[in-house]
Formats: sequence, structure tokens, C-alpha cells
Amino acid sequence: MSVIDQFEEKFRKRQKSYLMVVILTMLDYSLPEGIIDFNEFIEHFKSYYRDRIEKGKKPETDDSIVSRREPVTNAQVKSLLLSNPIPRLNDFLFHDKEKNVLRLKENVLRELNQEDNVKKLRRTILKNLYDYYKDLGSIQLTIKDLEDLPLEYGVSATDVSLLSRQNRVKGIHPINKNEFKGIILLCTLGGEHYPNQWLDEDKNMLKYYLEGRTDSQGRRTYNLNLSSNKSIIDSREEGYPILVFIRERSGELFHYAGEFSYQRVEEDENGDKYFVLKRIEKMGLPDVNRDIILEAMNRFDQELRDTPEWQGWEDRGAQKYAILHEGKHYPPKQIISMATGVFRSQFSGGQQSNSYLERRGFQIITLEAEEDQEEQEAANPQEVMAQVINHIKSRGFFYPEEFLKNFMLSLKTKPFIILAGISGTGKSKLVELFAEAVGANNENGRYQLIPVRPDWTDSTDLLGYKNLQGKFVEGPLTQVIEKARQDPGYPYFICLDEMNLARVEYYFSDFLSIIESRKKVDGTIISSSLEFHGEIIDFPENLYVIGTVNMDETTHSFSRKVLDRANTMEFSEIALSEFPGQASQEELEYIKNRFFMSEYITLKDCYAGNEDFIKDKVTLLEEINKILEPGGFQVGYRVRDEFCFYLLYNRDWGLLQEKKAVDFQITQKILPRIHGSSMDIEDILNELKEYCGNSYPMSTSKIAFMLRRFTRDGFTSFWA
Repeated sequence: MSVIDQFEEKFRKRQKSYLMVVILTMLDYSLPEGIIDFNEFIEHFKSYYRDRIEKGKKPETDDSIVSRREPVTNAQVKSLLLSNPIPRLNDFLFHDKEKNVLRLKENVLRELNQEDNVKKLRRTILKNLYDYYKDLGSIQLTIKDLEDLPLEYGVSATDVSLLSRQNRVKGIHPINKNEFKGIILLCTLGGEHYPNQWLDEDKNMLKYYLEGRTDSQGRRTYNLNLSSNKSIIDSREEGYPILVFIRERSGELFHYAGEFSYQRVEEDENGDKYFVLKRIEKMGLPDVNRDIILEAMNRFDQELRDTPEWQGWEDRGAQKYAILHEGKHYPPKQIISMATGVFRSQFSGGQQSNSYLERRGFQIITLEAEEDQEEQEAANPQEVMAQVINHIKSRGFFYPEEFLKNFMLSLKTKPFIILAGISGTGKSKLVELFAEAVGANNENGRYQLIPVRPDWTDSTDLLGYKNLQGKFVEGPLTQVIEKARQDPGYPYFICLDEMNLARVEYYFSDFLSIIESRKKVDGTIISSSLEFHGEIIDFPENLYVIGTVNMDETTHSFSRKVLDRANTMEFSEIALSEFPGQASQEELEYIKNRFFMSEYITLKDCYAGNEDFIKDKVTLLEEINKILEPGGFQVGYRVRDEFCFYLLYNRDWGLLQEKKAVDFQITQKILPRIHGSSMDIEDILNELKEYCGNSYPMSTSKIAFMLRRFTRDGFTSFWA
């Protein structure tokens, strides 16, 4: 069995990432001799996990020391290495205690130094790391990755499509966001369906076919102005990179092959057109020793530190990393340039230059960019509420303040709300005015009214469709999703007006499932994605959907599946005698998404430190569940969690009295579930009315309405 096969077998039995990272580190820093100072090895091992943390990825399981954000000592990492991965790898390497080095065994080193075995083993490691982190639910590819990709880095087509927001079947993925502009090109080599190929033995020239269309006669046509093709052609003039990922056959991961530049378009013997792309050779850095770098640091102190260009450079936020030496900070790329004579623009920054310095014994730290004072201070809920109330009054409308506070708490709890009530009570207007009050409107594209039609029987009208030419035409919801993705710092609001004119389950169920799939990964809320006519659709963390409903003979009722997934707010009291008040027309402060974004997705996210508070609220729900049990209307874990989230947010924001907040939640999360004509319904409502009593008057009043309806019609429900 080859060494690579032996490694593969060892990796399959993994419990952590350590085995793979140890071997990856040896490949990167010990070859060709297969030996490395153990202290230097520890620094590189740590830097692998530090890099993942800085790129917003999960480094390891939560119980691992390498997952800590606070500094981890070399002694801690050494203990970890000597207790777990290194003993398990004793067939391949050993720790020479006397010389304090790690060595690859002779047979392993001999095999790795043959042909392409290092490349093959790197791919094996990266594939296993990919699978491991996928199982952890970690993000696989980020914009930060694109700034400094190591060769052979593995991705799937889905990873790239989630970044580019394009169909994963596509090969050319232009990306322009978060200050990164470039193209990811996914290339499968060889075969009838994938005729792309290398044009030279050194694999520096690549033949890659343009995106085209096949007509009804089977002829292939190419349009150079197609956005994907044009992005390749424009890259040379505009100076953005083409990042090429290669795989040998379908079904494998794509591995990063380097940065390429567009040369020309040519045509093969069949008349099919292809790009000729050339590898860009990155200029290497001369191998200077530690003393020369120390001399460069001394020159920086004497000649540059006090100049206007460099004075206080580490506080400006323009540079992410610094060398820490004898209590001073030094800019890594500038020091390397001074030590090697290579211009800063001619070599990579980030992890590559950091590794160059770390290999020579220097400590690299991450600088904390100082935000403006406004950015540091989170929006004050009381001030946001005052802004909302004032803006609505200035527009000549009136809504009870407690109702508006409830609306804001419900949005924070879950980005899906149902507003119910009779026609003409201002439900859709409330959504528009609230969005306006926090800076989202039609003009800037952050508020969108989508009227639901009675003939909607699937999600086509909402999400989009393919026209006769095979082109995907975005629906109104898909358009807003795309805008929200491009502007993650601010909230986007959708009002699904009269959403129950059609059956909600017919056109909204797929999207509802996406909302429910939300989870927090490394501080970011992500959802599962839906592939719809070849397009990837997910639920951005800055999107909020509010549906308005009228309950009459022209509309459809809701299933429990829908009701469970929303806060159902009712416009039941109409104050005709309330007239527009006076309010000052003040300039609105645009509220950022972090104010509205849910902090909790599961109860685990908030349980620690709130145990007594949560247990008290769950006890209340358990008492209510006993009342609901005869009719089968008990609530489950989803309602339990969101009930607690709402009350925690209210406690922290101080918007409502706690009993009033509980009253809103009983009305919105419990009562809409109850409906029917059996005698059990009457008993349940009577017992529930007694339970709520004077403590929760709004719920008591609604229950009384439902009882009256039962007495009159022999049937009752939450809806008026």
C-alpha cells in the first residue's frame, strides 16, 4: 500500500482535524528534507487555525483549544500535539526530543519526493479537511479566501455558486462585492462534455470554452457580450484576477490551480470558441535571513516611523497585520520590501507574507481596526422606537405604541410576521411606514410591496421562471433577495400583501422551509438553499418578510405549519376617533441590520446565563400545554424557543411590561392554533380564559370572542 493510501486510511478514522493539519504543515514547511524545528512547527500549526478564525470559519469543535479567540500558548499546543496527533502518526513521522525537531520517516520522505506525490497527498488532505468542516457546518469558501488562496485549495460548485449567487452548473462566476472583484472559473478537463484542456506540458496555458447556447438544430452559438464571457475578456483591461479551479473528472472537488490572465479567443475545427488563458507567475521573494529583516526594522524606526505617511499607521485600519517585536508594531509588507528590495506591489500580502516572516521567527498579530464611534455604539432600542413613532405620526397615521413595540420585538424574534385583520385597517401601510422609519423605502430598493394574486398555485410568480429562450426571469422576491445579498449591512423588508388570497402552502412552502433552516455558523446566520430553475435561492440574514391577511369569504385559512413559523399580529381594535397628531419632520437615522438581526436561533444560543428566566417561561408554557392537550393543540420546541426569544429581547430592550409581553405572545403564538367544532374546544377555551384572567387581558378578550363565536356558530377560530 502506498504512503498516500496509508494516509487516506488514517484520515478516514479522524475525530478532529489535527492529523490532517499536521501532515499539511509538514508538506508546506519541512520539505524537501522532511525536518522542521518543533517550535517553528507549532507556530505554523497555530496559524492554520488562526487563519480560519480570521476568515469567519469554524476552526474546530467548540471544545478544542484551537477554537479559542484568545491567544493560545505554544505550551498548550505542544501538549495537544504530543498527546494526540503525533503519536497517532508514528508510522509516518517522529518527534526527536533531543534536537526538538519533527522528522518524516525515511520511507515516507523517499516516496513523497517522487513524481507528483506531494501534490496528490495535498489533495487527499484538502479533500478530507473539506468533508470534515462540511460536517461541522462551517462555511467552505469566503471572499477573504479569494484574497490569498493556497494552491490545491478544494471547493465544490455549490460553494462557488453560494458566493457568486449563480447557477452551480455555470463555469464562469464573476464576483464583485466586499471590495473584491474577480472571476472564479471552474474547469473540468478532458472528455466529451468537458473539452477544456492544457495547451502546454508545463500547464501554464489553458484552453477553456466560452459559455454558449445550443439551438434547435443542435448548433452551438456564442455571444461575446454574454455577461460571463465578457467578464473574462474585460478582466485584462480592468485588471481583476481570473482564479482557476481544476478537476480531472466530474464529481470531484475543484482544486485551485492559480491566477490566470485572458489572452485571446480562438475557434476549434468544429467552430466552437474557446478562451486562451495564461498562468500569472507570482514573483518569489529572495531568501533573506532574520538579521537582514531586523536591519530593515531598524531602518524603519530611524527613517520612516515618524514621517506623515507612517506615523500612527497601525491605528488607521488600512492594514490588517503587524509584526510585534520588542513592544513595537511594524508593517509586514513594508519590512519585507525593505529587506528584500522587492516592491510591495509585486508580492502577496496576507498569509503568504506573514508565513515568510513567521518562518524566520517573527510574531505576527492581527490589528483591531478601530471603528467610528457611531459604528461602535449599537442602536438604542428606545431611540429607534421613538424615531419610528415620530415618523409614523409625521406621515399622518396612528398606531398604538404598544403595538409598534410588539411589531419590532416580533421582527427581532423571527424575520417572518403575519398581520391579520379586516380590510382597511392599515396593515400594509404599517409595514411601509415602519420600513421608511428605519431607512428602507422603494427608492433605495430596501422595501418592496408584493401583491399576492388568487391564481398563484406555485412559487413561479414569486421566485421567477424560465422564458422561451431558456433565460431565468427573476420574480419580485428573488430580486429583493439579490439586492439584500449585495448590501448585507442594512435590513430589507418585503410586504406580501393579502398573502392568503392564494393558498400560502402552494406558493410559499419551499421558501418557508428555507426560513426554518436558518442556523448560526461562525457568527453569521445562513440558511439552506433552494435550487429553482437552476438558480440558487436562500434567505439572507438581512431580509424580513411580513405578510398581511384579511380573513373573509374570499381568502384561505392557514395551516398550523404556517402559523407555527410566524408571530401572528392582529389588528382588531380600530380607533376611528384618533386623528393625525403633530410630529417634527426630522432626518431619519438609517438603522443597520445588526439591530434587527436575531441573536438567537436555538435555545442553546441564549440558555447560558438566562437559565432561571427561561425555566420560568417554559413552566408557563407547560401549564398552557396541559390545557391544550385534549384538543391536540400543544406547542412544540419551535414555539417554545421563539416565545423565550421574544421575552428575552423585551427584557433587554425594556419596551413592554413583562406581563404585557407574555400577553402578546399568548395571543400571537398560542391562540391562532385553536380552531374547530368539538366540545373539547369550548372546554379548552373556558379553561384557558380562566388561566389568563386579569393577568393577560388581551388574551382573555380574544378567548371571549372565540367562545362567543363557538356558542353562536358551533365552530370557532382565532380569525374574525
